Amino acid sequence: MDTAFKRRWNFEYLGINENEEKIKGIGKIVLPGSDEPIEWNTLRKAINDKMSSSDFKINEDKLMGPFFLSKKVITSNENGMIIDTDRFIDAFKSKVIMYLYEDAVKQGKHRFFEGCDSSKYSSVCEAFDEKGTAIFGPTFRETFYDKQRNDA
Repeated sequence: MDTAFKRRWNFEYLGINENEEKIKGIGKIVLPGSDEPIEWNTLRKAINDKMSSSDFKINEDKLMGPFFLSKKVITSNENGMIIDTDRFIDAFKSKVIMYLYEDAVKQGKHRFFEGCDSSKYSSVCEAFDEKGTAIFGPTFRETFYDKQRNDA
């Protein structure tokens, strides 16, 4: 943020996981390449862990908070499953993948999306439609996602 703004106004620090309890247990979806549902909050924390790992060293200000995808996108039924799965998939591709590809991991996108052809954004989206979180590499699930799920 511009230093002139910082001098003139007060700011309140919000941690990257602030208010995540408001979406705990919802936002579940079964993605291609998986037999069991993944949870949005756990997935975004796993992606954050990969971004901030020693392989990428992405700063905290580039990590995704719990509401990076709006509550409307993760609206869920009584079992916590996302009601409009197409809306989630579209939002994930147009917001999360686009953000990662064009901004957060731009310099290391070929390594970050190691589970697919990352030469074009459209190729990553097509791969996501076919294999879900496997676009993040063969060890993403056990190294990052399962770790987050077990820590929850």
